[in-house]
Amino acid sequence: MSSGRLRFYHFGDADNPLSHLDSRQAEYLSRYLDDLGARVVLEEPFYFDRDYLDEFSAFYGKSARRYPNHCRRLHFFASQEKKPINRRTFTAALAGNEGMARRFCEAYLGFCVIRPIPSAPFGRTVVRWYPDPQEKTTPRIYPARTYTCHVAGLPLTVDGLAWQQQDSGVGACATIALWSMLHSSAFDDHHAVPTTATITEAAHRALSLGGRTFPSSGLNIYQICEAIKAVGLAPLVISGDVQLADGDHDVRFSRQKFGSSCAALIRSGYPAIVVGRLGSAPHAVCLVGVREVPANPAGPGEIRLQDSSLEYVYIHDDNIGPNIRFGISDCSARVSRQSIVCLNPSGPSPVGGVVGGEPSEVIAGYPTFFPSQLIAATHDGIRTHLDRLHEQSILAAEDLIRAGALLFQAPQQPLGLVVTFKFVKIASYLQHDLKRLLSATPKILARVRCELQEQVEPMSLHVGIARFGVGGIPFMDILFDSTDNNVQMQSFCCVVMQPVAHFLADILLQHHGYPVGKPIMAY
Repeated sequence: MSSGRLRFYHFGDADNPLSHLDSRQAEYLSRYLDDLGARVVLEEPFYFDRDYLDEFSAFYGKSARRYPNHCRRLHFFASQEKKPINRRTFTAALAGNEGMARRFCEAYLGFCVIRPIPSAPFGRTVVRWYPDPQEKTTPRIYPARTYTCHVAGLPLTVDGLAWQQQDSGVGACATIALWSMLHSSAFDDHHAVPTTATITEAAHRALSLGGRTFPSSGLNIYQICEAIKAVGLAPLVISGDVQLADGDHDVRFSRQKFGSSCAALIRSGYPAIVVGRLGSAPHAVCLVGVREVPANPAGPGEIRLQDSSLEYVYIHDDNIGPNIRFGISDCSARVSRQSIVCLNPSGPSPVGGVVGGEPSEVIAGYPTFFPSQLIAATHDGIRTHLDRLHEQSILAAEDLIRAGALLFQAPQQPLGLVVTFKFVKIASYLQHDLKRLLSATPKILARVRCELQEQVEPMSLHVGIARFGVGGIPFMDILFDSTDNNVQMQSFCCVVMQPVAHFLADILLQHHGYPVGKPIMAY
């Protein structure tokens, strides 16, 4: 029928369906896509969205308002005058023209599901990350996954992490943040992404606390953890290390712990829910990326967490939109006067600004966000807490510095170490991490991979990695068992990237009894 016809719109025209929506989210998304070079919108007027169908079954289908059970889906494309995206070229792509099909795939910027909910129309939305001008020096790190859309048989792919708007009927801000977090590329087909309705039901199954499931009034931390366990994953809660007042259970983060914890989670492939206060109101968002900081050399005897000086994180905030850059700054707590972390939306352009410029009116005036907890969903096989891996990394760094003083017999000029840590699948460490470190020396890369496979005792599926650098150069990796409890955490082996690191590993074992495991020479 004619009402089901696919429609093409010019992005800048008044009849663009996105321009008909009046909200902060619509304005943000419009500017974001404009900055990406969006020129064409393809509308599917009838689209059955899995998340919305579940919401419809749980709540909207029982309303006397007669909500429809279908959505619209908008697809966004960049387009050049010499390579137009329109119905004619789309028909050619559908007819099997490989060049035209490739044109659509290369120009694809992402999609947005528009729900028939007037107060919260934005459903599942995935848009390409905007270009990274600092990619070669301090790149963004983000655990994206690939989403594939099929339009009349034409597959279109985009890498990112899904975002949607808060819908108070089925899911409040914590539910939406949890939903985005569970889209992480770290999980496989055995961990299907639940719908927002399923998340809300799972959270209330064990801890309803006497409240209604629908409409949703939000989730507390315990309900978030129950929802994570319901999908076969393990909740990891990291609390702030600054207590606001004596006897007060309200906590905030120091700059060092917030930066190192956020970066460790993202490096591990785990987005996280950030719980805190938006102004004076409780709020939850999804941490989806960080901006890496330079591995500047540490001073003599200094142990410096590379990520403790993190300046920017990237957040899905249902109040604004996806991939928002938030600046990290220090604030003074009103009661204790201690320094705590606060977050504020910051330029550059995904919102019509320029790199290094001021944020646009879309986010100007947005309240300051004060984080208090980070909640991640990790693989069930990881039984060691991230805080314990942090502690072990610092302890190992202290022992390395002492071992260096013995080796060089120069205690007045000790080593300075830069430290990072994360959890990672051992297969990913062998395939990706070692390749980044040793790609310039293929023979050494091959030898190290073989020795880790053949000479080290069988390692757990996921390992904790503590990496130490000297003078901005990787120095040593220690691989920890993540399957034991916090007290008995031990290392499998250490991968040494510099000759002197091998001597330090021997001194650690002989003089300090530190079990670094079998040294593997990667030089």
